[in-house]
Amino acid sequence: MKLSFVEDATDELVAAIEYYERERPGLGFEFYSSVEVLVELADSFPRSGSPLSRVPRRFDARMFVLRTFPFALIVATIQEQRVVAAVAHASRKPDYWKPRLAAK
Repeated sequence: MKLSFVEDATDELVAAIEYYERERPGLGFEFYSSVEVLVELADSFPRSGSPLSRVPRRFDARMFVLRTFPFALIVATIQEQRVVAAVAHASRKPDYWKPRLAAK
């Protein structure tokens, strides 16, 4: 994966992998593989994600939705670097990750 993850996004990724692996052996790997494919897509085609309108334009924040899991990757530009700012579960409070844009 070429895009880096902010620390909190890494924590979210690991927690989700562990959760799915507990649910069914091998499912955590399937989740990780889905994330890996989406990160490659986001890296190769950064404007293909859905733009997030409630975020200042300078962050160019975009959402990339996983097809087989209820998660989305939030990719943004922070200090001139494209990063995964969140591995966000669909049922989580919207925009909980926004403070991460200013924190880095």
